[in-house]
Amino acid sequence: MLVGPSGATGQQIRQGRLHRPPAQVAMKELLLVFLLALVVGSIINGCLRNTQEPATDPDRQASASQGAGHNATSRELPGLKPVAALVGDTSDTDFAHDVLSSGQPVLVDFWADWCGPCKEMAPVINELASQYQGRLTVLRLDVDDNPATSGRYEVMGIPTFAIFKEGRLAARITGAVPKEQLVSAVERCLN
Repeated sequence: MLVGPSGATGQQIRQGRLHRPPAQVAMKELLLVFLLALVVGSIINGCLRNTQEPATDPDRQASASQGAGHNATSRELPGLKPVAALVGDTSDTDFAHDVLSSGQPVLVDFWADWCGPCKEMAPVINELASQYQGRLTVLRLDVDDNPATSGRYEVMGIPTFAIFKEGRLAARITGAVPKEQLVSAVERCLN
């Protein structure tokens, strides 16, 4: 007859008649939860460390944007290829110059580094910048770094795409949407 460490027989264990003291059960469960949390935390920490490394390549650090203001430079989204040079960045400080005083319509992508849907939409924004080059300026505004502008335009969810024409908000779309929906909004503002 097999006897387990707590003095239980194999038959008692198979029949579910094994009664362990509650403290022993709780301690094992607590240890399992702790180990699971440790593993998950390590995985998340590794992912964050990989996405938050500063760009050391001079070509990736700043690319001038065509048609955008003096502070509008391109930055890379973590986990994606570099954003096209046609897509620039703006800030609370430069928003009036880059967007409101622009001589052509401006599509502003309100985004954040941690936002998955924002990362999903980055290739679509790149395509729009290329498709409407010379007719539409495309800029991004990080909502975490620029809360004043985000608050002024009541950006409650991201990504939010705002199209400004002649210094006024002409269209607004929130969420990861099909490219066709953005194209439709851009076309309405250009005509």
